[in-house]
Amino acid sequence: MNEAFARAISELQEQMKPLEEQIRPVTEQLTIKKKLINQLCAAAGGNPMYPDVEGEQVPTVGLGPILTDQYFGRPTATVVKEILERRKQSGMGAILLNDLFEAMKAGGFEFDSKDPETARRGVSITLGKNPAFIKIPSTGAWGLAEWYPNARRNKATANATASTNDAAGTPQVGRPEAGAETSSGSEPPVSGN
Repeated sequence: MNEAFARAISELQEQMKPLEEQIRPVTEQLTIKKKLINQLCAAAGGNPMYPDVEGEQVPTVGLGPILTDQYFGRPTATVVKEILERRKQSGMGAILLNDLFEAMKAGGFEFDSKDPETARRGVSITLGKNPAFIKIPSTGAWGLAEWYPNARRNKATANATASTNDAAGTPQVGRPEAGAETSSGSEPPVSGN
């Protein structure tokens, strides 16, 4: 192959990288949803609707390779923080709960429950009670509170028992509470609760 042809191919490959980065999360989301549908079919005693995805590699939501025992025997908050930090390093940010659950599962994390919905809910409750994490109301994604220094956790929900996985029972980024004071007109500080 001549040098000009090789250079042209190299340039095309470089131009394709941003497109591949846009395709990867969409493909991963699709695989996650297909696997969830297959699980629901299995729970109902039926055959999988998408048997083609069962042999696919478990998606890691843009995290790169995850070892099958990477999160085994480790605390929830430590694992979630590591996943979020890896996403940040990859140019990504907050993560949806389902994507987080799949990444934890791919890394061998041992959930308190064998039931996927109960396990997901347990992760959500843990995150909601931990001030290091914050839920973004507009997307429902979870991030590290340190990424949002001007955001304020809603004290009413942060102090409540996170008994549900909906917006009302999960600490979120929010406006200062009525009567909350701010220092000299600046943005309210991040609450420790």
